[in-house]
Amino acid sequence: LSKLPVELAAKCFALLPAELTPRILARSLKLRNVSAEALSLLEQAVEEHFFSKPSEDDGSIWIERVANVVNRMERAQALSVLENLSVSAPEHAQKLRKFIFMFEDLVLMEAKSRARLFDRVSAEFITPALWGMDAAFKEAVLSALSARARRMVESELGSDDGTPRKDTANARKKIAETAILMGRKGEITMPDL
Repeated sequence: LSKLPVELAAKCFALLPAELTPRILARSLKLRNVSAEALSLLEQAVEEHFFSKPSEDDGSIWIERVANVVNRMERAQALSVLENLSVSAPEHAQKLRKFIFMFEDLVLMEAKSRARLFDRVSAEFITPALWGMDAAFKEAVLSALSARARRMVESELGSDDGTPRKDTANARKKIAETAILMGRKGEITMPDL
């Protein structure tokens, strides 16, 4: 955690169980500089753990674990991770890419799959998710909605000033998670990223 950018480290601390956070924060206050050799060995061990070839008994669990982490990152961070991984381990990046999907990727999805997705998404998430998106993106999503749902969402978006709301990030994550689940079940076709 001490090696992560401050904002990402804060998000990671927020995800930790409440009883662990104070202990980890206290330990981080006592951190000393780690030798470059030790840090390199640790990074290598983590890379081997997450990116080594899976054995027959664990299948593609490692891909799903890493994909779950990447899917929860901010889009720019996730794309940076995939780009770096494409250079250092292209075969892993290719496998991982199939499990990565973010809200912004909706426009890359086939219209039929997008319509199936939004049939499943709760209406309470659509408006906040679209808040602050550009007109072309909004139209791609609105065209996937029923006429009644579209009118309701357009009405609520009428006061969109281009600034995301408090519930925007959560709504986008919920929609992306629904798409990932549906894609894994073969209910929709996921776009190639």
